[in-house]
Amino acid sequence: MVRGHGPTYVLAGDGTAWAGLRDQPWFAAAYRQVQAWRAAAPSVVRLTLFERLPSATSSSEIRAAPGAFATDAAVLKAYQLSSPVVTPGAPFVVTLHWDDVPGRDYRGLVATVHVTEASSGRDWFRTESDLAPSGLVGGVESRLAQRFTFTPPDDLPQGTYRVIVGLRERSGRPIPLSSADTLEVTDLILGEVVHPPDVARVPGPMAHAVDIHFGDRGRGVDLVGYDAPAGRQPGESITIALLWRASGKLETDSSVFVHIRDSDGTVVAQSDGVPVYGFYPTTRWETGDYIRDEHPVALPIDLARGRYVVAVGLYDPATGDRLPAYDGTGDRLTDDAASLAVLDVR
Repeated sequence: MVRGHGPTYVLAGDGTAWAGLRDQPWFAAAYRQVQAWRAAAPSVVRLTLFERLPSATSSSEIRAAPGAFATDAAVLKAYQLSSPVVTPGAPFVVTLHWDDVPGRDYRGLVATVHVTEASSGRDWFRTESDLAPSGLVGGVESRLAQRFTFTPPDDLPQGTYRVIVGLRERSGRPIPLSSADTLEVTDLILGEVVHPPDVARVPGPMAHAVDIHFGDRGRGVDLVGYDAPAGRQPGESITIALLWRASGKLETDSSVFVHIRDSDGTVVAQSDGVPVYGFYPTTRWETGDYIRDEHPVALPIDLARGRYVVAVGLYDPATGDRLPAYDGTGDRLTDDAASLAVLDVR
């Protein structure tokens, strides 16, 4: 089974080629050990099983290109968007899967990607790259795959954004869409993503759905969804986005904690504060509202590689007491904290 740039699982035994690669930095960054044991036949050999870590787009859906460009040198076969939402400070990845046409020269082609605010037409991100063999794969046969990363700024307005791709020659001449009636139609809209409003009466899109209740029944809040990155490197910042639903009035302003915990439960990084960057205390929440609440967390520069758990909860900042937390079946959660995601630090 193959995923990304190498096999999903590697079984390394003493004296094998893979055993010599275990200490290489690239291998340590791409794989984690999941099991080790000793085999006794024909002699005692130590075996170690490694699993490949997910890439930035490994969990995103690969979709067929919605159109084609009027050139016989390259074909846009598919694309990936790393998330249905864009979050300030959180990298958003666009992957394009091109393929060349045998006997045709694609080396003079340049792809352009831009992320445009739908309401105003303003470009918040625009970049370009030559078509060239890349080695990127993702479940699609494509030699000329490209990856573009957009980190939205803090002042990114809430709203809908279009992800657009264009193709041009190095001379600057744009290549129109093959289905266009005029040569002026050169932009291919791949899809739309959103920066959801902080407060709404309907739930916005989230990558993961959960069912956790905090506080007393009838006057607490529900955690119904979240967005979280799959992996980061030591020293980087991550953004955990939470979607709350006010199921009743809270009499005391509660603060949110977001903990990054190691396998022993030790907190290695955290973020605490009033929801919505301090601007929307829980006593102001109206029953039935959905509140999108983003929390940036800085990872220590010396954080060891490995898997960490993202845990979330609410507490009274005056006393430090946590609101009781219950799962969807009504069972109380340990430490009154909801364990949401696994973060791979590599």
